[in-house]
Amino acid sequence: MAPGEIIESNSRMLAALCTEWGAIPLRHALVIDDKELLRQAVRDVKDEADIIVICSGSSAGREDYSSSIIDEYGKVLVHGIAIRPGKPAILGIIDNKPVIGVPGYPISAQLIFHLFARPVIYRKQGLEAPDQEQLACTISRKTASSMGVDEFVYVNVSCIGGHYTAYPLSRGAGITTSLVKADGVLQIPRGKEGLQAGENCMVTLRRPRSLIDKTMVTIGSHDICLDILADILKQSHNLRLVSTNAGSMGGIMALRRGETHFSGIHLLDVDSGDYNTTYLRKYLSDKKWLLVNLAKRQQGLIIKKGNPLRLNSLQDIQNKEIRYINRQPGAGTRILFDYLLAQENLEPSQINGYTREEFTHLAIAAAVKNDAADAGLGIFAAARAMDLDFIPICEERYDLCILSELLSSEWLQILLDIIRGKEFISRAFDFGGYALDISGKIIESNGI
Repeated sequence: MAPGEIIESNSRMLAALCTEWGAIPLRHALVIDDKELLRQAVRDVKDEADIIVICSGSSAGREDYSSSIIDEYGKVLVHGIAIRPGKPAILGIIDNKPVIGVPGYPISAQLIFHLFARPVIYRKQGLEAPDQEQLACTISRKTASSMGVDEFVYVNVSCIGGHYTAYPLSRGAGITTSLVKADGVLQIPRGKEGLQAGENCMVTLRRPRSLIDKTMVTIGSHDICLDILADILKQSHNLRLVSTNAGSMGGIMALRRGETHFSGIHLLDVDSGDYNTTYLRKYLSDKKWLLVNLAKRQQGLIIKKGNPLRLNSLQDIQNKEIRYINRQPGAGTRILFDYLLAQENLEPSQINGYTREEFTHLAIAAAVKNDAADAGLGIFAAARAMDLDFIPICEERYDLCILSELLSSEWLQILLDIIRGKEFISRAFDFGGYALDISGKIIESNGI
């Protein structure tokens, strides 16, 4: 695609939902935001379809012609619904046929279609829409909501410690990955300011509970080895690994609250030079945990292909013309970067972009790839994934802290066997930037 272009995916997503619910989708060719062309398109389809869906035209913009065209041929019943996402949706009628104006953002489009098209499609077949399974959960973290709308939050779900926990996914009507990852949706009713961490909630499932019961959760630092681990778990044992990138300290806090089976961490103790154990002894002294090495990995500067700015070390990024992209506070890479700056006698104020933050190594690499930054500290594997250059600076230990009381002995053994196994070691080594000589080694344990 050329810069500025986007993929039109909504019509294909909605067409697939139509097929799933028993309807025959008729996709019209794309129509630009021209009132006469939109009018002609509606005129073409209104006699051949039982339900008319106008994608991506429903908004508050001055060039939104959907509502006026629906009014020309029929009647707009509702323009704007007190829900989030999906507030700009339109409901109307033309020739006694339902018309739905679906917002352009994928999350909004899917939600509006579920709420309004699904029951209509089933009723037109003389059927009642099947009930969707509801699951009682507690929510993992505080989730704010606007008082004036019913808010729908996409979540992952896992059984931890004998009860189900819902993990809110990134919110925003344009975050398409939430649709791919979500196990279900919870509704925060209007008039309620949100949910407190640990509060009860009901989740409408979009995946079978049998899959949820085979789900491990990891919250913490991001690493591509976790994706390799997830792939092998799925292929060899039909177990799913759900990963949330919250940084190393975020992972330790999730362990402390009992919200995750294990966490990836790489926290440097600047006094001892050791990784992770100091923090675990401090914050998880009352928990039973096992610290296992996943890999040792190269950290360094991720830079543009060909190194056009001729960067060679951290000293070079103090140039105000060099745009740096940092990790968030609490991330192990952020702690390492601050330590390295101190070693080089550099101040954060000397770094252009020190306060610009991303949450994963791949996001750092993507910022450099897309010319939103010139450099960022990250792992070699992320640079390779984005076909960027890499200046190695140090090697660090990336470990998994596992809560043995929350992970069954069977799942723990499966996890350890995979980490120590030939397939994991071979795939991580082939990717590059990893040393795997102590993968699967138990570094320390507490209360086990």
